[in-house]
This record gives sequence, structure tokens and C-alpha cells, in this order.
Amino acid sequence: MPLEIVTMQDLAAFKQIILSEVRDLLCREGTGEERMLKSAEVCRMLRISTGTLQNLRKNKSIAASKIGGTYYYLRDDIIRMLPKKK
Repeated sequence: MPLEIVTMQDLAAFKQIILSEVRDLLCREGTGEERMLKSAEVCRMLRISTGTLQNLRKNKSIAASKIGGTYYYLRDDIIRMLPKKK
């Protein structure tokens, strides 16, 4: 059986492929609950700054998942935080 050596460049390329596929899956339109939003989208929806979003995340006022340096938020959680219009 021939011996194959995996280099750091091979691992880095594999990491980028996996992260790209996970991001695509997270951002794909789903049935509602499955829809994930990036930080910039959340800031636009809530009309808040990135610093305020970071504080909400740190205070655990909003749940987030971090994948490859990017935070993702459940769309339904964000919609619940939108101010109610009267």
C-alpha cells in the first residue's frame, strides 16, 4: 500500500472547503427555523451597531453559533427581538 503524506497546505485547503460548505448550508433558505443569519444581516434587521450585537451575544441575550470566525444567528430569534409596531 503506497504511503501518502498530508501537508499543511492540504489541511488548509480541506478546511476552507468544509467551512464553505457549512456556510452554504447555514445560509440556505429553509423552513424558517433553519434559516441562519450573519452578523451584518442581524445588525440591519435590528438597526443596531456591531458593538451592540456583540454585547447582546456576550450577555447571552441572543444565541449565536461561531463557525470559522463568523457568527450565525437563528432567524426566528431575531424576529422575536424586532420591536413590535403599534
